[in-house]
Amino acid sequence: MRLSNRIKSVLPESLQNRIDLGRCRKELRELSKKKPPNTVQAHQSGEMHEYISEGHSLHCWHGTLITERYRLRTDQLSVPMPDINDSKMYERVDFDVDPREPRFLSPLGVITVIATIREAERHNREAWTFRISLITGLTGLGGVLFGVLTALGWTR
Repeated sequence: MRLSNRIKSVLPESLQNRIDLGRCRKELRELSKKKPPNTVQAHQSGEMHEYISEGHSLHCWHGTLITERYRLRTDQLSVPMPDINDSKMYERVDFDVDPREPRFLSPLGVITVIATIREAERHNREAWTFRISLITGLTGLGGVLFGVLTALGWTR
């Protein structure tokens, strides 16, 4: 096992996901540089088919990584992900290699999950803002009382 894989295996799941997402994006950029010309010869030789199938598998890998990233975030915030059987929220991939047919969030699913995450984060922020303002108010009130008591003690 390579050293980088050993190090990656001890990292938190969210960092592992970010590393994989970076690798996927890098491979997508490299693939776009290797695009064969759209000619009859490229189609007949199989270059175009190979390019398209590699692009499709990278797209599916990217979608799976994005879905996993949002799943981790929704788990952190204790909010639900969309129902996996909802065909509007998930895309199904027909893999000859994988009989499980992995699913990943569709663009509508991503928008829905982002909205859910933002709402949960806003709710958490409002709760903390209330707590901090309450603590600040009590501290200020304590300071006023201490000042009044000190002033009364000095006037005697």
